Amino acid sequence: MYHSISDEDPNNDLLVPPAMFEEQMAWLEENNFTAMSMDEVLEAMETGKVPKRPIAITFDDGYSDNYISAFPSLKNHGLKATFFVITDGVDDGYYMSSDMLKEMQEAGMSIENHTANHLELDKLSREDAYDSIKRGQDFLRNVIGSDGNYLCYPVGKYSNETIEIAKELGIKAATTTQGGISSISDGVYQLKRVRISPMSIDGFAAIFSEYIY
Repeated sequence: MYHSISDEDPNNDLLVPPAMFEEQMAWLEENNFTAMSMDEVLEAMETGKVPKRPIAITFDDGYSDNYISAFPSLKNHGLKATFFVITDGVDDGYYMSSDMLKEMQEAGMSIENHTANHLELDKLSREDAYDSIKRGQDFLRNVIGSDGNYLCYPVGKYSNETIEIAKELGIKAATTTQGGISSISDGVYQLKRVRISPMSIDGFAAIFSEYIY
């Protein structure tokens, strides 16, 4: 789980410097990791047919630096990633533009739903939570051409009602901010992720130590 790829604020642990991100992607390529889309993750979990050294690289929010810094690095190393975007922010200059998102999708990246307005879904009425997810989904389908089948809960907040809404809207799976390696035993609407903060390459490699043999 990444957020911003930037070195503008060393005190913000949501920002991973571009050089560090590049080093991490190079390491994944050198160590023969298989980067997977959410469709591929779900299929692997449901069938048990998992590629060697699987990884799903995800980004939350949709900052413009994802296109400027992360996208070239991913392409250079033959890796794919999923970008969960706040759709009300698209085209405002701070977040990625619709043209950027379309270009990335055409290059093999996945553009998915982080809701329209990034409000904490468990604190909203059912109607407002439904609207937040649905408007994000509609934007992705109508403007970007994405299937909009996956959801990332804003700030990781959700409830049983949130999951019910996601199912109603045909969402296949959803990611949380809970730390850990995802497993089918989590349930596909409560997938865990590993938060990546600024760290040494040895620290990054240590995350995967039990999967390299």
